[in-house]
Amino acid sequence: MWDQSRPGNPPEGYRQGTVYTQEEINEALQAPTRAEGEQIVPSRDLSGHGTQVAGIAAGNGASSQGVQKGVAPEATLAVVKLAAPKENSFPRTTELIQGIDYLVRLALARQMPLVINVSFGNNYGSHEPYNKGKRISRKYCF
Repeated sequence: MWDQSRPGNPPEGYRQGTVYTQEEINEALQAPTRAEGEQIVPSRDLSGHGTQVAGIAAGNGASSQGVQKGVAPEATLAVVKLAAPKENSFPRTTELIQGIDYLVRLALARQMPLVINVSFGNNYGSHEPYNKGKRISRKYCF
């Protein structure tokens, strides 16, 4: 996992963030307490969105006794957590592109297939279609 928001150990060729290995993540998950786990991997999904998407993609169904598995429960995940936008600003598309670049390079280096879920977007502003102040038909919006 590359957490772009945590300074310290960026992947080779990049300048920001910290990479956490599968071993570190597993060690953190097996720690006796959450606080001890966060000492090992201090990255957190504050909204829960990334965790939910990862479960849909590759969850093993363990918490539902195998009933609710993800689409590809045996997949290997490579995760990029984008850095949070600065106050009163939009998320930076450059960080998204760097994340995609990182995943492509990682897949090539490991000679593994790659599927990327880009759970990135926003809900800024009105969703009503207007043209010079007049409402227009949705069938003409693109």
